[in-house]
Amino acid sequence: MPSFLTRKLVLWGMVKFHIGGIAREAAKLPEQVRFLCRRYSPDEKRKDLFLERYEVPRICVGIFYLVLIMNTSKRSLSIKKISALAIFSALSYLSLYVFRIPGIGGFLTFDIKDTIVCLAAMIFGPISGAAVSLLVALIEMVTVSGTGPWGFLMNFLSTAAFASVASAVYMYIPKVKKTMKGAILGLLTAILASTVLMLILNIFVTPVYLGVPRDAVLGMLIPLLLPFNFLKYVLNAAVVLVLYKPIKEVLRKTKFIKSASENYKFDKKSLLLTVCGLVIIVVCLLIFIFVMDGNLQFFKK
Repeated sequence: MPSFLTRKLVLWGMVKFHIGGIAREAAKLPEQVRFLCRRYSPDEKRKDLFLERYEVPRICVGIFYLVLIMNTSKRSLSIKKISALAIFSALSYLSLYVFRIPGIGGFLTFDIKDTIVCLAAMIFGPISGAAVSLLVALIEMVTVSGTGPWGFLMNFLSTAAFASVASAVYMYIPKVKKTMKGAILGLLTAILASTVLMLILNIFVTPVYLGVPRDAVLGMLIPLLLPFNFLKYVLNAAVVLVLYKPIKEVLRKTKFIKSASENYKFDKKSLLLTVCGLVIIVVCLLIFIFVMDGNLQFFKK
C-alpha cells in the first residue's frame, strides 16, 4: 500500500478523536489523592465516545492501519495476523466503555483492557502484545485521558509489562513452553512483575509529572495502591486463563492462526482450570465492590 494512501487512511480513521484535557471528578477529592484519578478515572460527565454514531467505525479503521504500519517492516507477518491484532486493539480500547469498576478506594477504576492485550500476547507473542499495548495507550491518551505523555508512559508500561512477561514465559521458557504449567507460571510472574513495576512508577514518576509530594504517594502504597494493583492483575490473569483456549480455538477455526495437530478438548484439567479461574474472578470482584467500595458498570454513562 502506498505510504501517502496509508497516511490518509490513518488520518481519516483518527480525525474524530477528541484531543485535550478534560475536567474530572477528582476536583472534589483531597489534594493528596487527586492525582490518582487522572490515571484510572475518565470524566463521567464527558460525552460518551462509544455511543457516538460514527466514532467507533473510524476509530477501528485508524487502529487497523496504525497496526499495519507498525508491522510493515516484518514481511513474515500475514494480513490475517495483522487483522487479528487490529481486532484485539479495537476490543481493548472499546472495553474501556463496556465494563469497568470505578470508585475503588474512592478514586481508582478497574477495566479489562489488560486482559484483552494479554490474550493477544499469549497467542501472537510478547512483541505483538507490546505493540498492541503501545497503540491502545496512545489512542487512550488522545481521547479519554488527560495525563499527557507521562500518563501515556505509565499506561503503556503497566499493560505491556503484564502482557509481555506472561507471553515470554509461556512461549520461550524451556520445559514449560506452551504448556498449562507455562501459562500459569507466566501469569504468576506477570502479576508479580507488573505489581512491582507499578509501585516503582508511582513512587518515582507520579510525583514528577503531577507535582505532588512523594510522601503523599508513599502514604497510600501499602493500604491502597499495592492491594489494588495486585488484585487488578490477579483478576486479569484469571480471565485470561478462562478465555485463552476458547479464543485460540476460535482463531484457529477462522484461520487467523495456523491449525495445530491436536484438537481443542474440554477435559478434566480444562474444567478444573475454568472453575478455579471463575472462583478467583468472583472473589476479586467482590473485594473490589464490597470491600474497596467500587461500583460495577457494564456501560460507561
